Amino acid sequence: MIEERKFSFSLGNYNLLLVKSRDVPIILEKYPEKALLGITGKDWFEEYLLKKGYKTNLEVLKEFTSSAKAKICALTKKDFNLEKYEDLRLRIVTPYPNLSEKWIREKGIESFEIENAVGETEGWVTAGFADIAIDNVSSGKTSKANNLKIFEEILRSYAVVISNKESSSQTKMLFGE
Repeated sequence: MIEERKFSFSLGNYNLLLVKSRDVPIILEKYPEKALLGITGKDWFEEYLLKKGYKTNLEVLKEFTSSAKAKICALTKKDFNLEKYEDLRLRIVTPYPNLSEKWIREKGIESFEIENAVGETEGWVTAGFADIAIDNVSSGKTSKANNLKIFEEILRSYAVVISNKESSSQTKMLFGE
């Protein structure tokens, strides 16, 4: 049984640690001798890879694409028009600054500002503090409740099991490889 406020516990011969999904790649990269593998979202793994310029010792051992219920989307007011920002500074709020910068540069927008915020990013757009919120969308209910539209889906996220390549020979045995 897992105690409500306990972050580590044992399962058979394994010691498990509960951390935020966005922290899993950081821990695996920094402490391969202590952390063999982790489960995170494709979104947080991609964010980490972009931050590191794809120079990392991490690898995906297993993808659970059937769990893909979450999408990383650009959310805007209903009357939003990206073309008007070719000469203006676009304001983006997101917990995914690297994914956001990649996406907006692919759109050809050079003048932008990214505010790193976690949670309730829709409120920033509704209040006029940001032009776009780039965030995780599951049902879309929060976007609709705040009178926002999904301007574009950027990434479909699903669970991935990742490992540091330094410890991958040990972890691959868990998956029968």
